[in-house]
Amino acid sequence: MKRIVLILSVFIGIMACQQEDGSKISDKYQELFKLSKETEDEITSSDECKSLKKSLSGFAQYKEYYAAHGKAYQKGYSSTVDKEADRMACVEYLMGQTAFLSGLHSSQRKELLYLSLDKQKIKFEDKDSAPFITRQTGLQLIIRLLSIEKEDAILKALSDYCGTHEFRYGIYNDEAFNDFLISQISKNCKK
Repeated sequence: MKRIVLILSVFIGIMACQQEDGSKISDKYQELFKLSKETEDEITSSDECKSLKKSLSGFAQYKEYYAAHGKAYQKGYSSTVDKEADRMACVEYLMGQTAFLSGLHSSQRKELLYLSLDKQKIKFEDKDSAPFITRQTGLQLIIRLLSIEKEDAILKALSDYCGTHEFRYGIYNDEAFNDFLISQISKNCKK
């Protein structure tokens, strides 16, 4: 009997935790846009990421740093030399973590969403640049922000789009998907 009561109390506790905090990130759409383990390891093991993690704290510092970087990417793989792509991937990855996003107010998350959308547009502007990893971290950050803000209609539209299209070079590098993402958020998400 004690065992049944214990199991039920654990189950009820889990259910309460899931309903308690409206700022938790839903896993429903996360798998579709998840970074590979290799990409995540590459980002987190970089000196750039370790340095940013130590030097930045709080929304204002992250936002200021994010706004100041990623305004352009050099041709081809040249951004690997100037480290701009690395900086952007790291800061987007760090801001996309549940602990960071859950600590923000909804208005801050919306502000970050629109800033990250502007950054995502830049990643596709120059046809000769190839910021592949930052396209991934940017998309993941956007999806996490939409998820935590419960923008389910947008997430469903993105998921449906992915289900009906093939991506020759992967979803992260597909300009048509990026345009669709931007249009869906611009039309359906209030600032």
